[in-house]
Amino acid sequence: MSRHVYQSAVGGKTYCPLEVKAKLISGTTTPMFAKMVGFKYAHMSASLVCEDLKMSHGRPTSTKLIQRISDQVSELGIEAAHELAYDLPQMPAPVHFIALGVDGTTTPIREQGYKETMCGTLSLYNKEGQRMHTIYTACAPQSGKGGFSMRGRPCGHGLGDHQTQETIGGCSLY
Repeated sequence: MSRHVYQSAVGGKTYCPLEVKAKLISGTTTPMFAKMVGFKYAHMSASLVCEDLKMSHGRPTSTKLIQRISDQVSELGIEAAHELAYDLPQMPAPVHFIALGVDGTTTPIREQGYKETMCGTLSLYNKEGQRMHTIYTACAPQSGKGGFSMRGRPCGHGLGDHQTQETIGGCSLY
């Protein structure tokens, strides 16, 4: 499909109005196709998704395309999640301590065995040390541990008026 692409005189990133307005993913995938691929990929391997798309829809695809669509959709989900605000419940007492926990666990992945999944908690405690609330977060299995950082939010993001006297776990608040 031919389409118009624009770029500034100094070069850099190109802009394609069709891709932006049609909300194409990876430049070729419609949101409906991405949704269909995402559902299939959640229930079967990439090679089986390719086989199903070829048999059922007459659309041959590569496993690389299935994985790229999945990666792009997950990035869109992560971006959208960063824009959401987490409203804390009303605390019965002032927050005095914050404890930050980061750990790994193993998750069974179909046809791949077990992979490490990073998970974390941010817990709010009163002056007596009683836990009042905990925020839980995790990320999908990935290679290495460098990508996990409580979903990219600084510690204390969304804590609002809850000022603390101390932190536990190396989390400094702003």
